[in-house]
Amino acid sequence: MTLESVSVLFGSGFIKQKDWWRMNAILGVVLVYIVIGVGIGSLWMKVIGMW
Repeated sequence: MTLESVSVLFGSGFIKQKDWWRMNAILGVVLVYIVIGVGIGSLWMKVIGMW
């Protein structure tokens, strides 16, 4: 899905503003945890000699 089509879904009222913010907050938290996990995980693997 492109940015334009997502904007249309929100702007047309297909998704309520409360749901829009809730979904984006959940996705933001998940992505932050993935980035931190990959960063710290790869450093840890380097420390213990598995990478």
